[in-house]
Amino acid sequence: MKKSLLSILISFFVVSLFAQGQLCQQDLFPKQSTNRYWGYVNIFDQWQILPIFTTAEPFRGKTAVVLRGMKYGAVNCEGKLIVPCQYQEMKNFVGGKSWVKKDGLWGLVNDEGKVLLQPIYKEIKEISKYSDQVWVLLNDTWGVYDFDLEQFIYEPQFHEIQVLDDKTSLVKTAELSGIIRLDTVAFVYPMELEKVFKVAPYRLAVKKNNKWGMLTYHGRLLIEPIYDTLFFKYKNLIQIESNALSGLANYKGKIVTPVRFDSIAQFSEGGARVCKDGLCGFVSVRGKLVLPIDLSCADKFSGGLCIAKRTNGFGLLNPKNEWIVADTFGCISPSVDYSYFVAKSKERTYYINSEGRIQTGEKFIYIDLLGSNNLARVKNEAFYLYDFRQKKYVTSVGFDSISAQNRQVFLYEDKGKIGVLDTAGQIRVPNLYTDIRVENKRLQYFFIELN
Repeated sequence: MKKSLLSILISFFVVSLFAQGQLCQQDLFPKQSTNRYWGYVNIFDQWQILPIFTTAEPFRGKTAVVLRGMKYGAVNCEGKLIVPCQYQEMKNFVGGKSWVKKDGLWGLVNDEGKVLLQPIYKEIKEISKYSDQVWVLLNDTWGVYDFDLEQFIYEPQFHEIQVLDDKTSLVKTAELSGIIRLDTVAFVYPMELEKVFKVAPYRLAVKKNNKWGMLTYHGRLLIEPIYDTLFFKYKNLIQIESNALSGLANYKGKIVTPVRFDSIAQFSEGGARVCKDGLCGFVSVRGKLVLPIDLSCADKFSGGLCIAKRTNGFGLLNPKNEWIVADTFGCISPSVDYSYFVAKSKERTYYINSEGRIQTGEKFIYIDLLGSNNLARVKNEAFYLYDFRQKKYVTSVGFDSISAQNRQVFLYEDKGKIGVLDTAGQIRVPNLYTDIRVENKRLQYFFIELN
C-alpha cells in the first residue's frame, strides 16, 4: 500500500514538473526542511540544493525563483544563484525570462542572469499568458516589449492603453485614440478617434468628428461615424440616433430599423415599443415592425399582454394585434409585478388576471396594485383583504385603512388606532396603538407606541 501511494505521488510530481516545463537533468522538487528553510530534492527525496531559502518556487525551464531573507533571486539546476537575491518581487520565468522589481520599478532578466531591461519601468501589463509581448510603462508613457526579439516593437509613446485581445490594443496619445496590431506592428485604425468604449463583444463604439460609429477590435468599420448617439440595446442590437430620431442596427452593422422613430423603449418578451408623431407600435428583436404605428398609448408586453389604446378606451392587446380585453376602459394599470391588472370604468374597478380574464362577481371602488393575485387590498365602504383566486374575502370586517408592510403582515387602522393583520386576515396585534413600526426581516417583534 505504501509503495502504491509513493508511486502515485511520484507520478503526480513528475507530471506537474513536465507540465511546468522543467529542463533539469533530474527532476527537482521544492521541500521544506526541519529547520523551516527550503531547498530542492530529487525524486528519491535526496537533497540536491541545500535548504537555505525562505521560500522556493518550482522550477520553470532550468531556473527557479527563490526568496532569501526578504529579497528574491533565482537558482539554476545545480543550485547556483544566477540572479542575486536583491529584488522586492520576481515573476516566474516564462520563455527563459522573468520580470523583477527593485526600488518600486520593474526590469527584466533572463535565465542566465543577464539584465535585459534595467528596473526603470513603473508598471507592466501582460497582453495574454501566451503572448510574447508585454506592455511596459516608462515614466508616463506605454510601450510594447517583445521577449523573443528582446527589444521594443513600440517604443514608450502612448499615454493610455487597453488590451483588446492577444493581437490588438487600443492606444491613446493626447486626445486621440487608435488601434494597433502587435503581430504585424501596424495601425489597423489610425489615431483619429475622439472617444472609444466597448459596446458589444468584439465591438467598439467610436466617436470621430463628433459623430458615433462602430468598429471591430481589428479596425473594420461596421457603422460609419455619422450618428449623434450609439449604444447597446438588446442581444445583438445597437440603438443609433440622429437628429433626435432613433433606429436599430445589428452587430454586423446592418440597419434593421430605419432611423425614423421618436423613441424606442426597452425590449420585453421579444418586442419593443416604438413611437412616431404621437403614435406607437412594436418592433421585434430582428428590428422588424410587428404591430403597426397606430396606438395612441402602449405599455410593454408582459405575459403576452400589453396595456394599449387606439381611439376608444384602454384594453389588453396580444402580439397578434388582437384585443384580449376590449378597449373600453377609462384606465388600466398593471400590478407591481404584472401578475394582474386593474381596470376602471366610470365608478367601478375591475380585476383582470394575467391571462386577461375579467372578474365581475364583486364590485370594488379600489383595488391595490401592490398586492399579489391571491391577496390584494380592496375597498368599498371600507378596506378589506380579498383573495382573487378563490374569489372570497380574507377579512370579514372592514377597516378605515390597510397598508402592506411586507408579504407577511399588514398594518390596519380603525377608529384612529393601529394594529397588525397577517395574510390569513387574523389580528396579530389589536388596534390599541397610535403607531406601530414593523421589524421587516424576521418579524420576531414589533415597535409599538402607546399614547
